[in-house]
Amino acid sequence: MYSKWESIQEILRQYYIEEQLSSCFDADADYLKQAYEFTETLWDKNFKRISDLRLVLISEAPLFGHKKSYIYNPDTPPSSFFHFNDLEAFNDGKLLPVLYDSENAKKEYMLERLAETGVIVLDVFPFALNPKHTQINYRAISRTKYRDLLRQCIRDYLLPKLIKISEASSGSTKFAYRYKVLKDNTGMVLETVLLNLKLIGSMNELECIGGSNMSLDRNKLKEIYE
Repeated sequence: MYSKWESIQEILRQYYIEEQLSSCFDADADYLKQAYEFTETLWDKNFKRISDLRLVLISEAPLFGHKKSYIYNPDTPPSSFFHFNDLEAFNDGKLLPVLYDSENAKKEYMLERLAETGVIVLDVFPFALNPKHTQINYRAISRTKYRDLLRQCIRDYLLPKLIKISEASSGSTKFAYRYKVLKDNTGMVLETVLLNLKLIGSMNELECIGGSNMSLDRNKLKEIYE
């Protein structure tokens, strides 16, 4: 785990104070700490499985909730963020195996393939905010405050991970946004950090693989990956 909850929760605490929700923070923080420690441990485990880092897929924040529906949780099925069949983008469009002993085995195969192909998902926020568990959520935050919150998360949350990514990169690692709305909302904040770390060569380098509805564009993913 690359950063401690205690050092980043204060960022969110200040936001709750500004929004006059300070009385709700402690209850929300209990859930957020559980989500943070759970997802960070799994992210670290899956990052270490990668021997050749080729693509960083940028997400907003980890899914969690009652079902703990995080992409790297082997005990939950894939979500619309990345469906099992999206692996075809790394498989020359060939059909994937369909017979498994269990849904857990199917999810583990997906995680193995992501590691083998050198793909890691990077959340730009450490907070698993959602309307069912927290008083605030990302859709309700103005773009100005959204970007300010992101800037505050860089030092203690994003930078340690990006340094690890830089160390594991061969110099040809690609970065792509999963959703266009995320690219628009972040307003080049992430690009500035990546450029300063020399992980990208241009502020306009990052593309988006969002397709129709919530699905991703497999052809675009394949194009960026190759």
